[in-house]
Parts: sequence; structure tokens; C-alpha cells
Amino acid sequence: MDYGDYADAYFDLADKFENLFQRPVDLVTDKSSSNPFLINSINKTKTLLYG
Repeated sequence: MDYGDYADAYFDLADKFENLFQRPVDLVTDKSSSNPFLINSINKTKTLLYG
């Protein structure tokens, strides 16, 4: 998938989740951050929706 298609799919998915859950959604991948403070904050506030 090229970068343009990836970006379109990413933002389309984020919009669909926000419409579904009626709240803001942040999509984060394991590889998208190396900042340990951000990772710690995400781990404290993340919510498993399906597992």
C-alpha cells in the first residue's frame, strides 16, 4: 500500500470509529512511538474494546 492510500485508510478508519463510538479516538500502533512518557501515558489510559 502506498503512503497516500495508507493515510486515507488510516483517517477513514479513525472517522468510522469516532462515529461508531460517538467519542474521539486515537489510533496508535506499537511502532508509531518511541517516547517512553507517551507510551506510559497510553498504557495507563488505553481501553481494550475487543480481545
